[in-house]
Amino acid sequence: MATVAEFTVVPGDFPLGTLLATHPEARIRLEQVVPTRSAPIPYFWVDGSESEEVVEVFRDSPDVKRTQVIDEVDGELLVRVEWKPDVDGILRATRETDVTLVSAEGTSDGWTLEVRGDDADAIKAFQANCTESSIPLELRTLHALMPLVGADEYSLTDRQRDALIAAYERGYFDSPQRVTLEELGAEFGITGQSFGSRLRRGTKRLIKAALVDT
Repeated sequence: MATVAEFTVVPGDFPLGTLLATHPEARIRLEQVVPTRSAPIPYFWVDGSESEEVVEVFRDSPDVKRTQVIDEVDGELLVRVEWKPDVDGILRATRETDVTLVSAEGTSDGWTLEVRGDDADAIKAFQANCTESSIPLELRTLHALMPLVGADEYSLTDRQRDALIAAYERGYFDSPQRVTLEELGAEFGITGQSFGSRLRRGTKRLIKAALVDT
């Protein structure tokens, strides 16, 4: 059964980690990975007051073949990074063990990675591969990939579902928060207090249906 695992890794233990060691105000999160015959090409969002400096570090890195800023949205830079094929690290481990890098987000404090494999053995092989490359991963969670369910199965109203999705996509649950309740409420034509109440009711129903009732 398809399995998803979340790992943490300290900043200096793989190429991406070292980029943020001297830029504590910056944050990098994975947008997507484009597979190629030689090496995957990740797209990253770089956020923070030091985002331009981080991009320059990308360009100067001996592990990077080419770096290009694709877009800028609300102060965040979308960066396309082409790694050298012989880079020894997490990206190579994903190719060799046939797992998919679902998400990655890092700050100067460390990185959180989420990978998906066909089964638990694929996840175990990925972790072993990283260990052989001197990248010690700490396993945080491991679970089978569950089928998607609709909002009605969680007893959510359409408004609660829309509020939860908007809060998630706009970064309300991120640390630090990337959007306020007032800003979210304005997008829905209501006050921040009303949006917060809608969000709490939806969260309560979601927890009850997904965790308590089961």
